[in-house]
Amino acid sequence: MAAWAVGRTVRSWRHQNAALAAANRELEEQRELQAQAAVAVERGRIARELHDVVAHNVSMMVVQAGAAGRVLDGEQPDVRNALEVIAATGRGPDGASITSQGTGTGHGLVGMRERAAMLGGDLEAAPADGGGFTVRARLPLPAPASA
Repeated sequence: MAAWAVGRTVRSWRHQNAALAAANRELEEQRELQAQAAVAVERGRIARELHDVVAHNVSMMVVQAGAAGRVLDGEQPDVRNALEVIAATGRGPDGASITSQGTGTGHGLVGMRERAAMLGGDLEAAPADGGGFTVRARLPLPAPASA
């Protein structure tokens, strides 16, 4: 009878040990998934901040290049041409319609739509053939200031 009780106790401990090991593996998997999600969220936050900083600085370059062209003394055609190129490059292509096909995961489309709408534009995004998304943003260009 004692051997049976010892055997039953050992068997119970083994089942508990196996259940605890399985629970531990599941917790490790969940911890890894949470860490990956946290990294993705942080990358998105950093990307948004970086975008905001770059967009602000490019906007300031365009404004300063335009202002410099207006206050420039004399003809200086090379300087005027350089300032016009800087301003035009910062404003983007004619029509402000840029099409890009990437292979991202799709995160950030809501934020991109909101930013486009804040500027009076719109954004279209759709799955692309072969994976990823095709994103098209249309943003209004400010009217050129008259000299």
